[in-house]
Formats: sequence, C-alpha cells, structure tokens
Amino acid sequence: MSKNIETANFTELKEYYDKTLNLDKSTYKSSNDEPTPIDCITEMTSKIPEELWERQNLSILDPCCGNGNFYIPIMYELTKHHDKRIVLEQILEFNDINESRLDNVRRVFCGDKYKLQITSNDYITSTSNKKYDLIVANPPYAKLQENGKRASKNHNLIKCFIDKALSQLKPDGYLMFITPDNWMSCADRNVLIEIITSLQIIHLDIHSAKKYFKKVGSSFTWYVIQNCAFYKNISISGIWKKKEYADMVISKQRKYIPLLYTQTVQNILTKTIDNTELQKFSIKTSSDLHKYTKAALISDTETDKYKYRLIHTPSQTVYSLRPHKYQEGYKIFISTTDKYRVFVDNCGMTQSIAFKLCSSEEEAQRYLDMLQHPLYVFINNICRWGNFNNIRILQSFPIPSIEYTGNHQELYEHFRITKEEIEYINYCM
Repeated sequence: MSKNIETANFTELKEYYDKTLNLDKSTYKSSNDEPTPIDCITEMTSKIPEELWERQNLSILDPCCGNGNFYIPIMYELTKHHDKRIVLEQILEFNDINESRLDNVRRVFCGDKYKLQITSNDYITSTSNKKYDLIVANPPYAKLQENGKRASKNHNLIKCFIDKALSQLKPDGYLMFITPDNWMSCADRNVLIEIITSLQIIHLDIHSAKKYFKKVGSSFTWYVIQNCAFYKNISISGIWKKKEYADMVISKQRKYIPLLYTQTVQNILTKTIDNTELQKFSIKTSSDLHKYTKAALISDTETDKYKYRLIHTPSQTVYSLRPHKYQEGYKIFISTTDKYRVFVDNCGMTQSIAFKLCSSEEEAQRYLDMLQHPLYVFINNICRWGNFNNIRILQSFPIPSIEYTGNHQELYEHFRITKEEIEYINYCM
C-alpha cells in the first residue's frame, strides 16, 4: 500500500522506501538508478551542522532525487524549524530525468496538496544562476553512451556532479554526497581533490556505507563539505580490514586522500611520500609493448619467433617478436593489478607492471630489500583506489639515504617514524 508524508510517520515512510520503492525494478532505467537506504541518509544528515536547518530563506537541491529518498530525513529536520508548507513549496527542490520516479515523488510528497518544486532537467548540461544552502545527492556513477551502454570505467559522472554542485553553493553552503571513492585517488587529471581539500570537510566516511549497499560492488564514501576555506579539523569515520575507526584529522590541501585516513596516517605520509624534499624512486611503466594495442607482436607461448620474454603480471609471462626498449638489464618490478609484490628480473615488460631500472643485479637486490619493508607495503595498501596499486604513489616512494642492512628499525628511524606509528602500521597490516 502506498504511503505519503500526510498519512505516515517517519518509521512507516522509512519502511515503505526500503521495502517497496527502493526495490521496485520497474523504475530502474539503468545501473545508475540504485536508491540510497533511509538509514544511510539519516546517518549522513546527522553530520550537517544544526545552524543550517535554522537559516532563513533556505534553498536545498537534490539534482538526481530519484524517489525523493534524501528528503525524507531532511524534511523532518526542517520541520523542527520551519512550517511544513514552506519546506515543501519553497525550500526543497527535486530534479531527476527519471519520470517514473518523479511520479513517486509527487505521490509521496503530496503533489496534489503542495506546489512541489519539481524539474526534470539534465543537471550537468542545464544552466542556472541560483545558489543553494545545501545540495545533496547520490549522483549517477556510470557515463552512459547514446545506446545505453556504459562508457569506459575511466569516464564517470562523479567529478561532473561535484564540480557543478560546488559552483551552485552559497558561501558557507553545504554539499552532502555519497559516491564511490575514486574522487580521492592520486592522478594527474584529478584536480578536484585539491579543490575539495582546500574547503572545510565537515565529515568524511570511508567505506562504512558498504553495510547499506551489500549487493553493490562499489566501495562508497560519503561526505559533508562546507563551501569555505578550511578552518578546523575533519571528522573521519571508516572501516579498514573489517574494523571500524573514527578520528579527527588536521585539514590541509592534499593531492589524494588514502583509504585509511587518521591523523597518525597523515603524520606518516607527511614524513614519507608527501615530503617533496626527499629523493624518490624513479618508478615507471611502459607501453612500448602493450599487450593489447601491440597484440600482433605478443604471444602467450615462447617460440623461435616469439622469443623475447616480457612480464605482464607477477604470475603471467608473455613473449614478443622484438625486444622491449628496456629489455636488457636488471629491474625491480612492482605489481599494479594485484596485491603489492616486488621482485627482480632482467627482461622486458608490458604496460601492466611498474618497474625501476637498476645499474646492476646488486643494486636491484638492495632496492628490493628496501621496497619490501612494511612501511612501503603499508603506504601502498592504503592507497589502492579501485584495487590497483597507484603509479603516482609508487613514484612518490622515498629512497632511504642509508646503508640498509635489512633491519626494519633502521628504515623507520631514518624517516623518523615513531614507536606509536610503527605499532599502528603493524596493527593495520
């Protein structure tokens, strides 16, 4: 039986959304139409400062509102301070391109009684000069082609939605989004992370929301960001290796946010990969013999013709018609597509593995011993966005300027890693 805001209380509406509307596949038009559970939204909304709800002349937008999930907890917060009709007719704005779900919005929020502000614009391409006190969303992730098929994984809509929403916030307005974690990754093209970390992140949750999306493959983050320069610490919650944690982290502009983020982690990173004064390992990748774009030159089987050995992954070797431009000489190889693993070899490679050229087998072995240290393993593991080892993080690994004998304590002391930080690394490994 259909429920609406006039006939049902919060508990009844929550049950109606979670057990009826969210499961109604007839309104699913694509993989982007995954609704947000009400409990998740309630948790997110609890992190919005109380002063927002008390503001006068409020404007709030959900640019991809679906069935109106976000506005159930938000409406109940607003009606503590504002008349219900004002909330529904002047404060809340609903937008979505899925007309079936907008019909649900009209039914649940009583469009026959209230003059709801509902639009069906393409949010990214539409233009508006209006500014908002709060923009909330579980934005569509996949960029879809005209035929409805998903574009490359490297092309998604998250950055577009965040950019647009930030541009539409009033000064001191808030953004509250739930998205996959790729926005936090370290990449040359990811300038958004520097913009976000220059603002005040009120709260950031890393992966705890997975409990609300048990059948969805993505790892979610959610965050409340205030549209002003940062002025206080960030409240962090998250889950790492099935253990929940919470901390306060000093705000600072960053080029990435690790998947495990505490003040201890930030201190460790400041002394190592974030320290630009330290000499770094010259780690690279090469597409000289790309396994897919140069497929005609490569075979899975060694023959008299395909005789030049290439490492594709730590567990897969292929062979090429010609030598790789880096075929000769010893190298340190570092996996990128599976868990962190380093090893020495003297052959070529495909695009799928990172490497460091070495002057001799002895130098390669010396660097191998360093790169197997728990400090490097830990840093790599907390920066595996999308379950890939990140080449920019690997290229930020500092080279210890000491004669390392294999004693872990030597390297920790060299980078001034404290006893408490060492214990934290061991605990999190």
